[in-house]
Formats: sequence, structure tokens, C-alpha cells
Amino acid sequence: MIKEAYVSFEVAKLLKDKGFNVPCCRRYNGDSMITQSALHSTPYYQEEKTSGYVLCPTHQMAMAWLREKHNIHIEFIIFWMLRIYYSVDIVNFQIGKEIKRIKTLPNFDSYEEAVEAAIKYCLENLI
Repeated sequence: MIKEAYVSFEVAKLLKDKGFNVPCCRRYNGDSMITQSALHSTPYYQEEKTSGYVLCPTHQMAMAWLREKHNIHIEFIIFWMLRIYYSVDIVNFQIGKEIKRIKTLPNFDSYEEAVEAAIKYCLENLI
């Protein structure tokens, strides 16, 4: 079954600290994820920085925010040598400017693990 992958509580806190404020259908209260109920049709917005709530975006939303707000692109490379594993290239790219490869993060066992590590790296080191 295919399901959405959401950022961890640790990455959600980093996103909040870096100014992420995109409406989400989930949020954290402490390290517990809260899903928007069917009766509550308005998405969650980030409350003041001191709030205990932290928005919980999908991996895709976090990567789109990095791309749109900071020109940071996350590219995936799939390797197969008796097993499949993933590496990530983090690239700074603006149209009409030089592409700058910032970092390669190698050898993850799953796509989701690679995405989470790449987003975390960007938040801790590039923004």
C-alpha cells in the first residue's frame, strides 16, 4: 500500500526554526503526530514560535519548500549491487546561473531514509 511519508518530529522542529509555514494536514504536539479530522477541514498553520505545536509536512512538501524558498534541489541516485540503495545529491540551482553541487549523501537503504537525511542536512547546514 502506498502512503504519504512525513518528516520526523526532529526535522519538523528544524523546519519551524527556519521559517517553514506552509499549511499542513498534520502537526506534532510534542513528538505525537496529530492528523486533521474529517470534521476540521481547514489545514493547520504554524502558530507562534513558542507554541508546542509543530507543522508536520510530507517529505515532498519540505523538498518543494527548500527548492522554492532556497533554490536547494535534492536529487536521488539509485544503485544496485546485489541490493538497491539510494544516494542523494544536494544541489544549488537558479535558472541562468551555475549549478553548484553542495553535498552527496551516500548509501541509504530506503528512499524515505534518504529524503529525511537530505532535508535534515539542508536545514542544519545550508539555511
